[in-house]
Amino acid sequence: PRGRVNIPLSTTIEILKRGLCDVYEVFGGTDRNNNRAQVQLSHQMASEGYKLPIVACSDSHDSLEHNYSRFDQAWTVTFAEDANAIPDAVKNGMSVAVDNFVQNDRNIYGNFRLVQYTWFLLENFYETHDELCNAAGQAIIRYVHGDKSQNTIISALEKEIQKFTESFFGK
Repeated sequence: PRGRVNIPLSTTIEILKRGLCDVYEVFGGTDRNNNRAQVQLSHQMASEGYKLPIVACSDSHDSLEHNYSRFDQAWTVTFAEDANAIPDAVKNGMSVAVDNFVQNDRNIYGNFRLVQYTWFLLENFYETHDELCNAAGQAIIRYVHGDKSQNTIISALEKEIQKFTESFFGK
């Protein structure tokens, strides 16, 4: 209201207590202290008996710069069977929030079991998966720019991505 970007804490708490939102963004602030405060508020609300499914969002305005607006500063990992199940999975507490505000000094918040599993995935799955997807993306860009020979490379990389993913999660 009246040009304000942030609402008062008392209003936030009242919105959360009345259940007027589906989820709570714990990471996504413009600085590390803001993110920490959001986590603490989430802890406080949970200790008072309020169920707050959590998410994180980079709120990025740039995908390349390493500053408060970079794309990878925060994200949500959701454990769902498929894309259509994501909203319900988040609402049912099957998500964790990842804070990457300081690159290579991540913090993960959420259900302990899911946090542990997310650490495992970050260390053993996502890096290789992302490298394969990046290679496929680069080949797709070359294909779009006229190099039709990239089609063979794209197909091979798609198969490799599928094979790698199935090695973790099965068919």
